[in-house]
Amino acid sequence: MTKRAPLILSLALAGALSAPGVLAQTFAGPYLAATQADMRNDYVEASRYYALALIEAFKDPELLQRAMVTQLGAGDYDTALVIARQIDGVGAGNSLTNLLRFGDQISRGRFEEAQALISSEEMDINVLLKGLLQGWAAVGQGDYARAEAAFDALQANESLLIYG
Repeated sequence: MTKRAPLILSLALAGALSAPGVLAQTFAGPYLAATQADMRNDYVEASRYYALALIEAFKDPELLQRAMVTQLGAGDYDTALVIARQIDGVGAGNSLTNLLRFGDQISRGRFEEAQALISSEEMDINVLLKGLLQGWAAVGQGDYARAEAAFDALQANESLLIYG
């Protein structure tokens, strides 16, 4: 290899990478575009680029989480729910994925399943939100006595008195 070979190779790579569309066909291009759009709070654009990045890294929990959050920011609940299930599938479920699954159960009228999910150990959310969700799931089931008990229990919790 001559002394000029590294220079020629570097110039060739730089030229190839500057060609239109080349970065968009790799993981780095869509990922960087997504993070830039995300920083500008352009969730529609960010979600589009995260979807492209997920083609290459479809099991990356952090990337899945970012894609889910931007889908929510863009108002696309259905796609966010699909991604939440993928996150659960790779063993990285969290309180947001659980809340999305809870909301899905409620929207489908599956109040017993929603009640079971909100009462489970995997639903790691604060006491106030958990109590409210338990109460509203009970309302959905038509069990107003249990709903009232759930709401009353919140009033008995001294740490929640600040909320009135």
